[in-house]
Amino acid sequence: LVSREAGIDAVLHTMADGVITFDGTGIIESANPAAERMFDAPAGGLVGRNIETLIPTVFPRALPTMALTERVAGHSAP
Repeated sequence: LVSREAGIDAVLHTMADGVITFDGTGIIESANPAAERMFDAPAGGLVGRNIETLIPTVFPRALPTMALTERVAGHSAP
């Protein structure tokens, strides 16, 4: 399990594409270096922020977090 997690971590940290994970309330749990570069954030600077602060023009703050999560996942919001 540790080896698998280390492998996943290595892939995420060397990817050219930005990857951000967030919880059900929209709080960012992790971001790879490419995502940090996309948003001009220092290492670890995105963790703890709300995902809505990064993409307010695509997902207005008025949207409930549940709808945001579903839209980012590629599902239609209720």
